[in-house]
Amino acid sequence: SETPRGDDEVTLGAIGVLPERQGRGLGRRLAEAFVEAVRARGARRLTLTTDRYDNDRVNAFYRQLGFGLVRHFVTPEGRAMNEYAMDL
Repeated sequence: SETPRGDDEVTLGAIGVLPERQGRGLGRRLAEAFVEAVRARGARRLTLTTDRYDNDRVNAFYRQLGFGLVRHFVTPEGRAMNEYAMDL
């Protein structure tokens, strides 16, 4: 899913692969296709957030895709998060 953040910025809301389908490169292909679709629409920046702790595999996945860590923050509910961004 995507959430517009302005004319040039899009936020990836969620991406997921069923557990029995993980490890086959499907998540990477989904994410790469999303990046290309957003780029084709003229966006210049793509952002996302994910859990900071107990989520090493997901955080590494986004870094491998080329996202850079922008900041750490805590939600009002107390959930520690990482915000990532990719300039397109």
